[in-house]
Amino acid sequence: MLVLGETDSDGTLDLTAQAVFKSDSRVIEIDSQGYMKARTNGQATIIVTAAGKQAKLVVKAESGATPPVGFVRDVMPILSKRRLQRGHLSWLRQR
Repeated sequence: MLVLGETDSDGTLDLTAQAVFKSDSRVIEIDSQGYMKARTNGQATIIVTAAGKQAKLVVKAESGATPPVGFVRDVMPILSKRRLQRGHLSWLRQR
């Protein structure tokens, strides 16, 4: 989950690294790094705290099954964090 904050000058800040996530039920499990996983079907409220502010997000879990790994959903975010996207990935296309 990406957590953004607004500045007084209408800019945005990425607060994801400092955000703390908590679930109000056992439907959603949140590990120490903030990764969320459905444990059972149902509904839960995720409480996000960052920069002295708090927000609540209602989520509905329909399956606790782990989906297959997908390049766009699972690999690209990791490469993006490492700034290896776009032109830097040309070596992938050449193989």
